[in-house]
Amino acid sequence: MTMTAPSTDNTNHRSMVSNNRFRTSRHSSGRDADGGRGRTVESLAGASSGVTRPPPTLSVGITACETPDIVNKSDANKQKETTDDVTKVFVLLHSHVDPGWLRTFDQYYEEKVKAILTKAVYYLSQEPSLRFIWSEISFLEKWWQNATEHQKASLLKVIKSGQLEITGGAWVMTDEATPYYWASIDNMIEGHQFVVDQLGVRPKTSWSVDPFGHGAMMPYLSHLAGIQKIAIGRVDNDLKAQLREKKLLVFRWRQMWDQEDVTDIWVHMLPRQFYTTSNGCGPDNNVCCQFEFGESSRSNCLTRQDITPDNVGALAEVLTDSYRKLGQWYRAKTLLAVVGDDFYFSRDDDWTDNIKSYGALFKEINTNPKKYGMQIQFGTLAEYFAELGKPTDYPTLSGDFFPYADAPSVYPDWTGYFATRPYYKRLERIIQSRLRSTDLLSALSLRDNDWHKITKPRRDLALFQHHDAITGTSTALVMKDYLDRLLAGLATMINTQAALASSILSKRGGSQLLTLTEKVPNGPELLSPTPLTIEQNGRIAIVVYNQLARQYTRAVRVVVRVPTVKVVRKNDGVAIPAQINPVIVGGTLVADVYELVFLADLQPLSLTTFVLESSQQQPESTSIADIAISGDPKREDTQNYTHSSFNLKPLPLQPIVFQNDYMTVGFSNSTGCVQFVKSAERQKKTSLEMSYWTYGDDGGTYTFKPTVQAKLLQSNAATIAVIRGPIVSEVHSALSPLLSQTIAVFKAVGALGQGVHITLRPNMVSVKGTTLVTRIKTEANFGHTFYTDTNGLFLMEHTYNSSKPIEANYNPVGSAVVLQNQDTRVTLLSGQPTGAVSETAGVLEAMVDRTISNDDGKGLGAGEATESPPSELKYTLLVEPRNAPAREDSSIAYHSLIVHQALEQLLHPPIVFLANSTADLTASLSLAPALPCDIELLNVRPLSDGSLLLLLRRLTFDCAAMGKGAQCANSQDSMQALIDALNVKSIEETTLTGTTTVRQLTSGAEILAQLGPMDLRAYRLRR
Repeated sequence: MTMTAPSTDNTNHRSMVSNNRFRTSRHSSGRDADGGRGRTVESLAGASSGVTRPPPTLSVGITACETPDIVNKSDANKQKETTDDVTKVFVLLHSHVDPGWLRTFDQYYEEKVKAILTKAVYYLSQEPSLRFIWSEISFLEKWWQNATEHQKASLLKVIKSGQLEITGGAWVMTDEATPYYWASIDNMIEGHQFVVDQLGVRPKTSWSVDPFGHGAMMPYLSHLAGIQKIAIGRVDNDLKAQLREKKLLVFRWRQMWDQEDVTDIWVHMLPRQFYTTSNGCGPDNNVCCQFEFGESSRSNCLTRQDITPDNVGALAEVLTDSYRKLGQWYRAKTLLAVVGDDFYFSRDDDWTDNIKSYGALFKEINTNPKKYGMQIQFGTLAEYFAELGKPTDYPTLSGDFFPYADAPSVYPDWTGYFATRPYYKRLERIIQSRLRSTDLLSALSLRDNDWHKITKPRRDLALFQHHDAITGTSTALVMKDYLDRLLAGLATMINTQAALASSILSKRGGSQLLTLTEKVPNGPELLSPTPLTIEQNGRIAIVVYNQLARQYTRAVRVVVRVPTVKVVRKNDGVAIPAQINPVIVGGTLVADVYELVFLADLQPLSLTTFVLESSQQQPESTSIADIAISGDPKREDTQNYTHSSFNLKPLPLQPIVFQNDYMTVGFSNSTGCVQFVKSAERQKKTSLEMSYWTYGDDGGTYTFKPTVQAKLLQSNAATIAVIRGPIVSEVHSALSPLLSQTIAVFKAVGALGQGVHITLRPNMVSVKGTTLVTRIKTEANFGHTFYTDTNGLFLMEHTYNSSKPIEANYNPVGSAVVLQNQDTRVTLLSGQPTGAVSETAGVLEAMVDRTISNDDGKGLGAGEATESPPSELKYTLLVEPRNAPAREDSSIAYHSLIVHQALEQLLHPPIVFLANSTADLTASLSLAPALPCDIELLNVRPLSDGSLLLLLRRLTFDCAAMGKGAQCANSQDSMQALIDALNVKSIEETTLTGTTTVRQLTSGAEILAQLGPMDLRAYRLRR
């Protein structure tokens, strides 16, 4: 965590930088750190540019150090602590309910959550002094749909009275390391729209206590959504101890680029490892566990206290003494004491015992203020913060809390989940893109009756943002349930997209003219192309959908059954260059099918029709690719690489080289891996030796624990196929049974031509306890720093800490990892979340896949996550020339324009529809003009009342980048043109989730004028 701790007048900044990231374990398996509780949930279920870098830095949570003094002498009176003042204690009741982990979402609801919510409403209605908080809206919505009218009315009543507080309000309590910010926003919108529509609630606080470390994304998004106060939990054990010592558990969290204090959010950090009662009242579990009441509490005390008139005084002394010790870690005389656990309060006695016991304790303490010096009551998070004073009385911290370690002396850091089960992580990004594309088609089609069709797919994608879902840290049964939901949603979105695109392009109106050219799998596989059949001398039409608000040159790939295919633009009848490649699956050339590749100049937000014509002879405009394979094509071990339509040649011994207008890329002829990239602009060669390595891994689903130094993946017998053509050249290499790869270089303009496009296909089913990584070794002087992106928002600097093992230096990667110096930047963009590190200067290391053989003690047994389905993972590698100042601010960084465009294209590939008829389709249709280069259209999302939520971000770019060739426009009229295309009658700027109006606007020009650097804003459009 980079902790900037200014004085209370915000003028004197000091900082501490840590590359630590953390998580505590409520997932306990009998040997957890919370007093050795042996009962798990399983057994219970049976029962901007210009940002200045803060000056000095210290290492926190890694080596011994001192934290900053945060109180100015001039503020001594304001911050003076007295022993005479009464301490006010808010006892906060909660139940942590995972929407999937050891049980599925539906199983947890039926077995536990339905009862928790029903009993919460009942007992809150009976006891006005009682308080309760709730975070998981996915469960609340299910309960609401099945509740009686009396139950609904009772819920609304206890919400209105302030007894039940909706905290966070997102569909799920998201993971904070692996999601891309787009999906996190949609997760919040879905939850907030439900609670405001049905319950009249606009959340003002957030309770996020179980994600495995905390990042900078959620405080920022929460702030934009109108939430100003949050509670967090899982922070590295060593770092939290230092924060306790310096009384920094309450602070303001500020974004690293913010120089004007506009992104601050007020934070309460739970004092110890867990969000449980035994960790919530003070430093001693053996004391606090005496105040866990009810049969669902996982108390580690040998006996549970029964509060009686005879012992209430003695126990009140014990409890208030513990609270006083808790108070030594905080600066205010206001304390928050947590009472809760996983799936707690599902039984009547959980409620009655707590009401009776705490009621007796409260009465004893409150009626004897001189004796105890305390005032105590049940409270919500909002009530607690209301008593804390002013946010400006507290220090400011910036950065994040990754990686997380709950007990570093016992368990390794929680960095394994960054890459656990990458198949699911890649699928999530694909579905995220499909949801966005469906939203945009729905909005631009001007049809108001389609939004509900994708409500369930949207909610299931939001469900998968849960901190035990996208992380891959649930049982096999639960992961299958998530997969079934995601694939069903994908099928629904594909059908909806086809219907929407048909309605837009159809000349007759209303007819279903389009289908998708991809097949949705039934199990753990990714989308696969459906071969297109074209009769001899026949023709078919395809429609290519560009969901990006840019005019881009994109590569269109379809599979056909004959190679003699010509591609014709429908709007002008011109044949355009195309290339026929073999289809290679598992190191084998597939007979009777071919990949047709062509470049399409796609207008922004457009549907463009191309006609594919089959003939007897090979068309002049369509080239057959040349293929060379390693070894002798006639040799027995290369017979899989035979195909009647291609002339196979032996691969020459010299290095493989591909070239386009931007660069020359060299490859090893023994492995097919990249060796160098030479810039055509500078004529400078950058060594980039890609390789693959394996670690023996004794970690578990959550943790990464290498047992030995990494070993180079044996690839001496790699079979390599090199494909060359006028559009794309590729190297296919089967490196080992564990991994194959395809690396492509396009002869194209813009980001497509400037990237090295990498597809990895790990298949780890034959090994256990192994983590596979890729390394990119450079010869440039990049020093010992590297950057990873914060969930796609910006890049954060890290420095390798040699006093810690490599697993403690890994950082989460949402979409990018970067090395840079004054004159060069190397960026690896990732189409799925992962983890990365730079242990050796100038060497990037990123996780690819991992298999688990051990139980890491976090609650998920070794047998529950041993499988990792084969994946198809996507990356883009870019090397850019830079001209940076010698003393460059480097604590945070931003992509260049060309890299941002490459990322957009990686995450949102063009979608190809097959037309049932060529005559009834409009040739091409651009639904809106290109937005300015630095404006990103995040989404136009339909809402249940028929309005639209427009989400925009103004990008900040690395101005030192010298690359050219970006494709963008700077028309200031384009935003109004988009507004017009959506048939908008009124514009309201709102909070991020669209629940609160900020101001009325009259034009697209006003929107553009509002957006400053790094701004992310929402606008409700009514039509």
